[in-house]
Amino acid sequence: MSVLVAARTLLRSTRHARCRAPARSMAHKADELKKTALYDFHVQNGAKMVPFAGYHMPLSYGDVGAIASHKHVRQSVGLFDVGHMVQS
Repeated sequence: MSVLVAARTLLRSTRHARCRAPARSMAHKADELKKTALYDFHVQNGAKMVPFAGYHMPLSYGDVGAIASHKHVRQSVGLFDVGHMVQS
């Protein structure tokens, strides 16, 4: 019976370790982050830049909230920087 409990515990610990591994591999120091071709555009337009997938990426612009941003895109136009999605 104790062997079964030990096996379950080992399985759980390795399963959780595998689940956490991708999040750790996505972590980068700020000085290691890459910049997309639109980085300067984002900064010049007041974007709050955050680390994402190894790149500096815009999260928001100035005081514009998420709802106002959503409405603007629905009524006018929006820009999505896919520079971090380039595969080599």
